[in-house]
Amino acid sequence: MTAQSDMNEKRLAVVKHAWSSFGKKEVAWDALRSAYHVDAHPRLRTREKRAEQVSTDFADSFGKLISGGVVTEANFIDYYADINATLPAEKDDYFVDLVLKSWGLDAKTTVNAQRLDELQTVIFEKIRQKTHGIEDEGRTVKKIFKHFDLDGFGTI
Repeated sequence: MTAQSDMNEKRLAVVKHAWSSFGKKEVAWDALRSAYHVDAHPRLRTREKRAEQVSTDFADSFGKLISGGVVTEANFIDYYADINATLPAEKDDYFVDLVLKSWGLDAKTTVNAQRLDELQTVIFEKIRQKTHGIEDEGRTVKKIFKHFDLDGFGTI
């Protein structure tokens, strides 16, 4: 069983999202370490740990996984697989918060690519179904969007 298969879909998606924020196949260890937001770690915010301890734990755990000063996606996933193993399923929100905050990311952007494709397909099909006669799909989208844009700011 691989580290990836040990994590549920939600946890794995957020870890892969965090990794994708680097935009590279490999990241230098120093760059990764400097991108880590120690001050945003949940246990630091709840005063369970001090910043030095969080930083040391991070460095020690990653140090066991990498060689040559380079971190790969597999190393990154393995690091979080170790954390995943210590957190029960009901701690999904904590795990997601830990990953996102530690890398300065926003929870709004964690939908995995496959799910995003599925949603896009459903939305396009619903728009096609709602488009009648000589109306074009663009008008249908505008009507539907206005229905959900309650404050009129052009956002949902």
